[in-house]
Amino acid sequence: MTEVELTVKIKEFANDRQRRFAMARKRRPATLAASKALELSEHHNASTRPGKRLHEIGKIYPPVTWEMVRAVEDRLGFALPTLLGRLWVEVGNGGFGPGYGLFGLDGGHVEENSRLTLPDLYFYTIEDPDLLLEPVDEDAQLSWNPPPWDPWPKKLVPICNWGCGNESAIDCSTPEGEVIDLLDGIKRFFRESTFAQWMEDWVNGVNLWDHL
Repeated sequence: MTEVELTVKIKEFANDRQRRFAMARKRRPATLAASKALELSEHHNASTRPGKRLHEIGKIYPPVTWEMVRAVEDRLGFALPTLLGRLWVEVGNGGFGPGYGLFGLDGGHVEENSRLTLPDLYFYTIEDPDLLLEPVDEDAQLSWNPPPWDPWPKKLVPICNWGCGNESAIDCSTPEGEVIDLLDGIKRFFRESTFAQWMEDWVNGVNLWDHL
């Protein structure tokens, strides 16, 4: 599937509230809960009092411009996968895709606990000395090592969360952006797929979080 074809398919999913994000169709209990969260978000978020967090699950945000994407890449100091930029520009500023939806840029979908957008979340992770990852065990795809742990790697950008502290991130130090899952936020699982392959698997109905 070409990048253009994949973008068209993702846009089709994003405009369908029942397929907008992975957890809405993972399994029946999760679907039921996600549907209720969608209903609450759509009907009551506007009246939520300041300071009270009501996570806007399943909301698709208006697209951004390429100028905004380039400005973010300049701020980060490295390029993001071209498909990710295309999705922000042609589909929406996050809120759709694997997990509870891709994180967005300013004004878009945020990480539910920190309420940070993708660039701010990245800088938060690399600057916080308490955010550590288990070192990678070269003899195992999934690392289960005791402390001391590693500082957050440069160019490892959180892209979505799956709940319960589980996340996926893009390793932007690799040519096409390899996707890495973070179990409990610290244990690295290398999917050996690029961001584009990961998104294509999502639209094809592949269970991208089979660790749960």
